[in-house]
Amino acid sequence: MLRRLMLRVAPPVALSALALAPLSAQTPAPTPDRWQLTLADQRYLWNVRLIRLAHDTLTVRTGDTLVATPIRDISTIQLLTETILRVGDGHRSGIGALGDNNSPVVRLTSLALSERRHRIQALLDYEAAHSRSGEYR
Repeated sequence: MLRRLMLRVAPPVALSALALAPLSAQTPAPTPDRWQLTLADQRYLWNVRLIRLAHDTLTVRTGDTLVATPIRDISTIQLLTETILRVGDGHRSGIGALGDNNSPVVRLTSLALSERRHRIQALLDYEAAHSRSGEYR
């Protein structure tokens, strides 16, 4: 009797596991944080990754390009949080921080150069800790 019960249960369980495998494969990997820099002349560096701070220059990656920016020219650094919209059949859509007032902003304009360096280094340390642990929002 136990053998017949196992034969009845085992095939559906195996098929269920096979059916769920593609769903787990579709789960996106965590992505690094994206940032926006506002420069003193009101230009923006949008959707960048923070790379390194060397002396008074912050290097960021935008697409496949590295951009070195003097920290004295940076007014604000804003974290662009990702909002995920789930559509009925499981498709995903990501919308950045457009219109999102909950994104943290680091204002640098009133800070001395040494304090700017300290704040930016803290952001880089945050990024490094999260990239090692895989913990992204």
